[in-house]
Amino acid sequence: MDIPMKILVAVLSAAALVWLVVVLDRQIARLTDVRRQVLTRSLLYAVAFTPTAYHHAPNTIVAPLHLSTICGNLFYGYDYTMGMFVNGVVLPVACAWVLIATALMFRRLPRLS
Repeated sequence: MDIPMKILVAVLSAAALVWLVVVLDRQIARLTDVRRQVLTRSLLYAVAFTPTAYHHAPNTIVAPLHLSTICGNLFYGYDYTMGMFVNGVVLPVACAWVLIATALMFRRLPRLS
């Protein structure tokens, strides 16, 4: 696959993910339970927008929208290992989920005057 085609695949993947986030966010807004809405929305934002890492020495890509994994697999011929997935995707997304959920919960607290 030539370079322009690889770039097109990466850009279209990012566009599809952003579209999916918009659609899912609208579905989440319809939930009536506020706690479930906050946790689900924070998970969606964490999965979609947390910068993930594709690292196989000497090449490292860090990008949101999972472009690091997409571009790493497109541009480099290395095997994508479980360790790369856990350290580059699972841990950043899990940490972001906790941070985003905490921020959204504090935003829901009543204002003290």
